[in-house]
Amino acid sequence: MHQMPNTLARVRRVLDELVRPAVLGPAAPFEVEATPERPDAIALATAYDEPLVPFATGTAWGRAWHTRWFRLRGTAPSGWARGTVVAHVDLGFSAAQPGFQAEGTVWRDGRLLHAVQPDRRLVHLDDIGPGDRVELWIEAIAYPWVFEHGFRPTPVGDPHTAPADLRYRLVTAALAEHRADVDDLALELDTVVDLVGTLDAAHPMRAQALVALDAAVLAVRPDDVVGSAAAARATLAPLLARPAAPGAHRIVATGHAHLDTAWLWPVGETRRKAVRTFANALDLLDRHPDHRVVVSQAQHYAWVEQDAPELFERVKAHVAAGRWEPAGGMWVETDLNLPAGESLLRQFLHGQRAFERWFGRPCPGAFLPDDFGYPGSFPQLVRQGGCSWFFTQKLSWNDTNRVPHHTFWWEGIDGSRVLAHMSPIETYNSTLEPHELAHAVRTFTDHAVSSTSLACFGHGDGGGGATAEMIRRSRLVADWEPVPRVALGDVAGFFAEVARADGDRLATWVGELYFELHRGTASSQVRTKQGSRACERLLHELELWSVARDRPLGDELDELWRAVLVQQFHDILPGSSIAWVHREAVEAFASVAAAAEAHVRELVGAPGGPALLNPAPVPVRGVVDAGDGPVWADLPALGGGAPGARPADVAPVRVDGRCFDNGVVRLVWDEAGHVVSLVHVGSGRDVVPAGRRANVLRVLRDRPGMWDAWDVDLADADADGAAEELTAAVTVAVVEATPLRATLRVERAVGASTVVQTVAVTAGSARVDAAVEVDWHEDGRRLQLVWPVDVRATEATCGTQFGHVRRPRHANTSWDAARFEVCAHRYVHAGEHGFGVALLADGPHGHDVRGDALRLTVVRAPSFPDPAADRGRHRVAYAVWPHAGEAFAAGLEDEAHRVAHPVRSAATAPLQPVVALDAPGALVSAVKHAADGSGDVVVRAWSSRGGRTAGTLRLAGGVAAAWRTDALEAVGDARPVVDGAVPMTFAPFEVVTMRLRRGK
Repeated sequence: MHQMPNTLARVRRVLDELVRPAVLGPAAPFEVEATPERPDAIALATAYDEPLVPFATGTAWGRAWHTRWFRLRGTAPSGWARGTVVAHVDLGFSAAQPGFQAEGTVWRDGRLLHAVQPDRRLVHLDDIGPGDRVELWIEAIAYPWVFEHGFRPTPVGDPHTAPADLRYRLVTAALAEHRADVDDLALELDTVVDLVGTLDAAHPMRAQALVALDAAVLAVRPDDVVGSAAAARATLAPLLARPAAPGAHRIVATGHAHLDTAWLWPVGETRRKAVRTFANALDLLDRHPDHRVVVSQAQHYAWVEQDAPELFERVKAHVAAGRWEPAGGMWVETDLNLPAGESLLRQFLHGQRAFERWFGRPCPGAFLPDDFGYPGSFPQLVRQGGCSWFFTQKLSWNDTNRVPHHTFWWEGIDGSRVLAHMSPIETYNSTLEPHELAHAVRTFTDHAVSSTSLACFGHGDGGGGATAEMIRRSRLVADWEPVPRVALGDVAGFFAEVARADGDRLATWVGELYFELHRGTASSQVRTKQGSRACERLLHELELWSVARDRPLGDELDELWRAVLVQQFHDILPGSSIAWVHREAVEAFASVAAAAEAHVRELVGAPGGPALLNPAPVPVRGVVDAGDGPVWADLPALGGGAPGARPADVAPVRVDGRCFDNGVVRLVWDEAGHVVSLVHVGSGRDVVPAGRRANVLRVLRDRPGMWDAWDVDLADADADGAAEELTAAVTVAVVEATPLRATLRVERAVGASTVVQTVAVTAGSARVDAAVEVDWHEDGRRLQLVWPVDVRATEATCGTQFGHVRRPRHANTSWDAARFEVCAHRYVHAGEHGFGVALLADGPHGHDVRGDALRLTVVRAPSFPDPAADRGRHRVAYAVWPHAGEAFAAGLEDEAHRVAHPVRSAATAPLQPVVALDAPGALVSAVKHAADGSGDVVVRAWSSRGGRTAGTLRLAGGVAAAWRTDALEAVGDARPVVDGAVPMTFAPFEVVTMRLRRGK
């Protein structure tokens, strides 16, 4: 027993110095030639015409983000057995995880084989025998390792700033014989070594494993590893043959390659990575009949269909055979916190329609392993998207609390339920090693009701996927005593089995699944977020006015939507990608916005015309901007009209010293431009607590321990004493004073940055409109807006997609304390009986609702992975809205939607609303032509107050027929049409989608 601690060291040495080097026989080096390096990708056919120069192994190559082609030519020596020949290629790989450094694509005879990566260095040439010539072409890309220096700022994330040095060295390019028996010995030794490190010291099998390992290394002859491999394996065989106990936990394992649509590489590189990753999966499926893979993200399939159609045909064949599983049903694995509800539904619309077109059926479940939080409305959206289950694992990263279940029913705020599973192996990049399998059993919280869990194995984030070694290991551990049983299978089958066997016994989680980490993603990269929101607004308008004019846009509109959906991926919209990604995202959003705006102008004319259009689902009666300044408008929801005069019953805005008063609210500021009083005249209540200042900007330290762009740490969020409040003003001036609107402008400075605040009161409205314009040049500092509110509320109501949730303003429990920075849509609200205050913000999402204030993160300054993130000029608009009575009855959602969908001036306007929904508290979220090109109109609405409601829906031009449908818009249940209107009923927070045929 005293020798056993030395056994592992001996085994590792034998494994590394004798066994692994003997997996390949003597090498026959290739003759290598290379094309010049270039910053853009070229096809193989183009590479054939490029000049080639000899390229010796050991030579440096690989300027960051550059590509070159290598041509490898060689002959298999005599004496080699056919079926054992491999090409061994090492482009200069390190031990870092595949997907984050150099990788290549191997072609032979014009056929794409698979990728060359750190975990995939061998190209099996099964048809090659002695004397046969081999020619391979390898497209090699030099991805820089962004984490090379940890989480410190790096210039390599943008080709404009990346250094010009050559980052890699061609290490190996040779033919060799592959010795399968030695490879199996290496795998078995490695697996048993991993097992020993997993088992407790007192576990009987640990000592037995050490004895077996001791015997195995003694059996390996240093002078004849190949000849002694079988004997060494025989010493391990009895240990590896011990079956699992009858009641052992069972893991369904499926091959997977999580591939970020962008992250530490741009979208264009993901397109190439998708081809490599699909090729890898197909190669393994062809070589291993028991293998299964799951692949999500319709956009990736679309790229492969366009760029490698021969691969795509092979994918279709494997899907038909049940071995390749399309999953997720969405265009990309979107962020869930930040996009509007309509965007989430469009992910399903475009994704599921594509999967049906390719494979004849939609995906049955939502597959989102790596998102940064899961809103309470999402179960309903999953159902609306044609799915019945949901998979993730990211919540295992929580920094404070553990979600109490791994398999459970997730119930949304409307009551919709989906079967949810969070893999207890706690990674979507499993390698199926014993320590991972044992971890899954230890962490699984639902042993009392279920005996099965799911594991996705394969290298991911940067793609790549499963390897032959992982598949072979899955067989090794399939029925082995010290670990759970492992069965290769598919995700949909796992969920069907769990629903059938355990569904009645599973627990239920109600509401949002808040992610206790990566809270900074609600605020990082302001330009990216604002670009996304601008496109959502414009596409909403474009669809609405195209229905009004009865001019479907068809494929062109679909392309605009898909361009937006790609940029809402869960590492783009959250602001957690390299500089190159965000530069392209801003450009992509600007391109969509310009195209959408051009189409809108074709439909209604240019801005500045005599008409006003209201794209909001609520009427507007008040002051709006019409290009040249404020005008009075009285407009129906989703319709138009003309500006008019301020009604006699609406008092003008008066300016009296440091006070704006419109008869509805009275706002007072101090000499430094801070709001010291905001009185709601009707109730007599002052929003601002006595002796306090509101609309205050403060600068907080913002240096997370890790994950700069992702995180806001509690220590920084609670650093009141270290916060720098911007108390001084450079200038304070009233810059607008008309009967319709008065505006205060305050200029401030902090460090190297300048800030301009505006606050405006308009005639007839309780809403105070404000904005912060900032030229930000701070490092590791966060600018936060603070509005103290004089209400007694232990919870804040926070808007979310198609609803709202209530969040604590205290830290009674660890769950409460963890919610110190939260994502909200449209508003955060604090209220007591009879009175409340909302902070309305349509673009920014990061809020802190704790204590006696409502706070909004205006801008951050993370330095990794984009060292210049958020520096520069930004404008962030928001509003403060006090009210009497209950918030939703008083019009909270109505006011928020007026902010979200500003009135447009145009040459013409519809004479009546495009659609009219008469159901108290129900709001229209979309009016569009059906995606199938039929000319039908799709109208989606939802119950916004969390209560039941009913009413009628009318369509301009009349309704001939109506059907209840979902996000996929198929003709569904027929609904009656009564006097030209469609009766509608809504349960609390229910989203209802109707398909209407025009006519009478």
